[in-house]
Amino acid sequence: MDRYWLLTSTFYGNWLPGEERGFVSRVHEQRPGDVPSKSRHEHDEPETPYDQDISGLRRHAEAEMRGPPISINGEQAHTLLNQFHETAGYRG
Repeated sequence: MDRYWLLTSTFYGNWLPGEERGFVSRVHEQRPGDVPSKSRHEHDEPETPYDQDISGLRRHAEAEMRGPPISINGEQAHTLLNQFHETAGYRG
């Protein structure tokens, strides 16, 4: 198979970096004694523990949002589901 689909149940602004419930993102940390050019340790590699509850990062993510969080109602969710089924059927 040459294609994969990732369907999520969140929309813009509903699950931000820094969330208490956990998140995967490019969180960088600098440890004492690190060489400056090698001081970044990314936490977004497969099979690594996810980060959680970094309130300063969450506040920053909220401040950077360019609009309000997006939510959908049941009718909109049903429309999206139908479209996913149609696309999956077409793509095989």
